[in-house]
Amino acid sequence: MRLQTSTMPSPHQIHFVGSEAWLARISLDLSPKAPEESKIHGDISLRLDSAGFVHATGSVSAEATRPCDRCGQAVKIPLHSNMDVTFRPPFTDVTPRIMALTSEDLEVYFIEDGAVDLEVMINDSIQCAIPSQIGCSPSDVTICGSGEDSLVRTEEDRHRMDLEASSSASHNPFLALKEQLAAAKNIKKS
Repeated sequence: MRLQTSTMPSPHQIHFVGSEAWLARISLDLSPKAPEESKIHGDISLRLDSAGFVHATGSVSAEATRPCDRCGQAVKIPLHSNMDVTFRPPFTDVTPRIMALTSEDLEVYFIEDGAVDLEVMINDSIQCAIPSQIGCSPSDVTICGSGEDSLVRTEEDRHRMDLEASSSASHNPFLALKEQLAAAKNIKKS
């Protein structure tokens, strides 16, 4: 959604509920198989200042569907992000090329052709809210997705499981440790 700054009242409130056509691309990215399930909604407040900057604050919530990193099963992830950004006019020839920036200056979007693009700001905010590691359960991999057989295992995990399977008392970690120590001593002797 692009808003012209010349006709925008200040302050300007925008409420969106996900059914807007300009959110379709974001919804499709969040839930490729069922974009209507992304449930994007939020509020944005825009304020135009005397220097031509537009300050945008608000929040956005959505639901993404991503595959679990452990088992591949689809996981619904609730997302929420607060936004506090500035749209600044494009640089002019009189604007110095080298500027001292503060941390607030790094959250800047540019006003392009006299308009602010809210879709880009909302998409950036939602994408940054998606966790980098996605799992069916936060920590217990034994209850993940479709079961233990689908888990990605390291070589160490496979070795441990082989030892447990060959052990007569597979539920006794001390017996498994004793067998590992005995095997290590046999290797050193030979």
